[in-house]
Amino acid sequence: MTVLDPADAVELDRLLRQAAEADVPGVLRGMTDGADMEQAAIDTIAAHCRVDHVATLVFPAAVDDVHTHLLGCQWRTASEVPSVVVRRRLAHRYGLDDELLDVSIIRAFAHDTAGVEVFCLPPTVATKHVVECERRLHQERHTALMVDTPSRSLLSELRSLLTGQLAMRPDGGGHNPHENQEAGGRSVLYFQPPVGNRLELTCIGDFTPVVAQHLDGA
Repeated sequence: MTVLDPADAVELDRLLRQAAEADVPGVLRGMTDGADMEQAAIDTIAAHCRVDHVATLVFPAAVDDVHTHLLGCQWRTASEVPSVVVRRRLAHRYGLDDELLDVSIIRAFAHDTAGVEVFCLPPTVATKHVVECERRLHQERHTALMVDTPSRSLLSELRSLLTGQLAMRPDGGGHNPHENQEAGGRSVLYFQPPVGNRLELTCIGDFTPVVAQHLDGA
């Protein structure tokens, strides 16, 4: 029987506490300098989005250990799915072959709170350097806002507010066809805010033209 590394257990417990406290205005205010001029943009984004999940990366010897830990904390878990965006991001960051990185995603849910998203990379696949750096820097921590009724124009508008009035820098993204396959997959845009960890803007569906524009930094 395997168990989670203590560092991973601590990180998961922190993640669950963060999920219980998250709301859109609070998340955005915590990522900006709090200027009054930003409030209109925050209000617009909050009108179209909800906090979908908070996320982190852990290194379990067995993915089932993550399920067991979350279930023990009274969170329901869904079956893991392959990661696309995070796998590519890690490969680029550390100069690795992304086809060799077996990154999976576990989503978990509890009553009346945002969900959590746990990226799992087995330590047998990751190098010691990757594990040490990610546990120190937590570069895959993020908070995700879900656009509930997405369209290409709305997604573009929200993206413009985040990069304009809220001064966030485009920081990657992609389309994962493995998630919500019946609705066209899931599209994600990542942003690096002036303060704190990465923000994700996500929605169900294939919005690859907006993703492409975001990746170009336009």
